[in-house]
Amino acid sequence: NTGLHQSQVAALERIASTPTPVILDPVGFGATSYRNEAISDFLSSVKRLTVIKGNANEICGLAGYQGKGQGVDSDASTAIAIEPAKTLANTHECVVGISGDTDIVVSADGKKAIKVVGDVPM
Repeated sequence: NTGLHQSQVAALERIASTPTPVILDPVGFGATSYRNEAISDFLSSVKRLTVIKGNANEICGLAGYQGKGQGVDSDASTAIAIEPAKTLANTHECVVGISGDTDIVVSADGKKAIKVVGDVPM
C-alpha cells in the first residue's frame, strides 16, 4: 500500500539487496495528484518489483493509459487493463494482477494473461 512513511521507505531501501518480494498495491492511483506523485516516485526508485496489483483504473493510470473512474472507485472492467498490465509487466519485469469483475494475472514478461475464476458473490 502506498501511504508510505519514512520508516517504510527506509525498510524498502534496506531490503533492496535481498531476495525479499516487493509487492506494489497503488491504492488510489489516479484519485489525487499527491497519490500519483508518491506512487510514481516509489515506482521509479525501487530497484525491483515482484508484483504490481491494482484495479483496472489503477493499472491503466500507472501504465500511462486512460482508465475509467478514479482510484479505488473504479468500476472499469478488468478487460480494459490487460494491455496496460502487459506494458507494466514488461517494463518492470514483474507479475501484474488486475482485480475486479474478473481477476487477471499477467506474466512478468508481459506475454501471457490468464483469467482467474472462482469468485463467490457476497
